[in-house]
Amino acid sequence: GFMGKIQQVWQKEETIKQIREYLKNQEIQVVQLKDFFEKETFQSLKNKITNRFDKEYLPISHNYETINLPKRLQGEANSVMQFTSLILKIIPRKKETSLKKISKGSYTIMSDKPRKKQIRMYYYINSKIPGTAGGFHVFAKNDQHLKLIPEENSLTIDIANKTREFIKYVNHKAMNDTNCFIEIILSP
Repeated sequence: GFMGKIQQVWQKEETIKQIREYLKNQEIQVVQLKDFFEKETFQSLKNKITNRFDKEYLPISHNYETINLPKRLQGEANSVMQFTSLILKIIPRKKETSLKKISKGSYTIMSDKPRKKQIRMYYYINSKIPGTAGGFHVFAKNDQHLKLIPEENSLTIDIANKTREFIKYVNHKAMNDTNCFIEIILSP
């Protein structure tokens, strides 16, 4: 099944309960799970990344590169989704999946309107941009902020319930480094 590719530590019932409990008790309901997939699956994912991305640029909103999730990455994306569904005890209805790449000049802008209730997952296949160069996620709710620096082979689960989020502008320190991640959005 889908759990075969996921590190054993994340499959333990006790760990799943702890993640569930942690998310329930946070104002900003975001958790980052490091070393998510087993090494072989992770290496194979890295080899499946394409270089063909489309520029997605709207100055008042965002600047990054994206493509629809290629079929060859669908299996891992489904594992991420099923794992998250298991943790949150949900049955996802509508989903959107894409592969995104951020590099020097990339950003997203935080909207004034809090996002509607949905679950977002970011699985980082590679994360080469140093934190000092930007490229990290910032989540905000009321007066609280949470800065999350992406790491390779990590899964971030974001229960977007009246939270706002943006990706910090990637400055010149990034040189030619990029971050590449699978984004999955589930709507209840």
